[in-house]
Amino acid sequence: ICINPKYILFDEAISSLYMSIQTQILDLLIHLRETRQLSYIFITHDIQATTYLCDQLIIFKNGKIEEQIPTSALHKSDNAYTRELIEKQQLF
Repeated sequence: ICINPKYILFDEAISSLYMSIQTQILDLLIHLRETRQLSYIFITHDIQATTYLCDQLIIFKNGKIEEQIPTSALHKSDNAYTRELIEKQQLF
């Protein structure tokens, strides 16, 4: 493990955890990001988790970048694929 990383990669790191544990981990990651000036690459299918943790999103489709967007603008996206992802997440 790197002692003082600038970036940390998470690949579906919280997907199999209970919601209460997910929230605790996300809160810890936010705290660490602020206190240690970290940046994360957070790979997930969970849009709700990304909007809680991330400032910027990169949406991939078939292995290619479909859209790069600030999290705050996600629900205003003009991209049809991004809108489709958001709508599917809201079904659950």
